[in-house]
Amino acid sequence: PTGDLTLSQGGLIVGKTYYVSVDNYYIYYANYRGSFKICASDKQDYDAYQGAVDANTFMNTCSADTAYSTVGGSPDGPKGSTWPNGPNFSQWFKFTASSTKFIKATIKTGGTAGTMNYPLIALFTDSLKEIKSETNYSAQGDVEVSYYGLTQGANYYISVDNNAGYNSGTFKFCVSDVPSYDYYEGAQDVTYIINNCSADGAFTTFNATPDKAKGSCWTNGPNYNRWFKFKATSTKYISLTLKTGGNEGTIQNAYITMW
Repeated sequence: PTGDLTLSQGGLIVGKTYYVSVDNYYIYYANYRGSFKICASDKQDYDAYQGAVDANTFMNTCSADTAYSTVGGSPDGPKGSTWPNGPNFSQWFKFTASSTKFIKATIKTGGTAGTMNYPLIALFTDSLKEIKSETNYSAQGDVEVSYYGLTQGANYYISVDNNAGYNSGTFKFCVSDVPSYDYYEGAQDVTYIINNCSADGAFTTFNATPDKAKGSCWTNGPNYNRWFKFKATSTKYISLTLKTGGNEGTIQNAYITMW
């Protein structure tokens, strides 16, 4: 019933006068009328592409919990190709690609991280041509977009949104330019677990993207492949086991290939 409501709009004409109407909902048995405070600013914020937050300032770390929000956001920019709808309440971040030519941006929701439901994320060039987008089909949880092959020194934009409906809320935003195991170039070194195992559920194909070749015995793919690497020991032998089921993991119909 109460709380802040924000409206923003770009592309205004300098010197032209604009009008703002404020009202409240009506229902015959309730009186919602009351006082309010109004604020205005002509400094563009991250609700607009032109006011995107510079993510380079916290590269390889995360914002505070609930630091950002889609509440009161307005739709601008293109819709991510994998999104079910939108743009709805899009908020914007930007960064300059480093020498790693890689980016991973993650929206965190749920628990103390944020209240947003069904988060959406997309990566664009500075001319707003989509590179990649991702959708979260669960109400809350992490959704990430990652990409290897950026142009060093070029500017890129990230749009964060949520599914249409009453899904707006706060979120935590993380960004990294260290290649992750979603790509061959960022393969996770597992030499340290030889003659041992990782923790249960330590890795996931959720949010993963396909790259490189399909294993010769795989029915299809690559689909959501993740990458690992190791250095051979003096025994010149390796045995690799992917464990799922129970506490070990939830992946189904798994594939594994060594190169």
